Amino acid sequence: MLPEMLDTLETNETHQKLAELSETAHKKAAKYLLEQSFGEDNPPEMDTILRKELAATRLGKLRLDIKKHLASEVEEIDRLVKRVVG
Repeated sequence: MLPEMLDTLETNETHQKLAELSETAHKKAAKYLLEQSFGEDNPPEMDTILRKELAATRLGKLRLDIKKHLASEVEEIDRLVKRVVG
């Protein structure tokens, strides 16, 4: 009984950490996108961002840049997911 309870507690803690990492990664990606698209000094409102069109090549480059920018978070998320799924 005790080993199962400990496993459940560890799994809950792992899921909580995954949720925290996800939130951090989303915020970090949004900040990076704002800075790359509009500069740090004059961030626009969200509706301005949503209306800005991106060429396919620009979008692809941004996706790759964001992936590099979030490398540590993605690595930690991958490690935790492997722990959960075995």
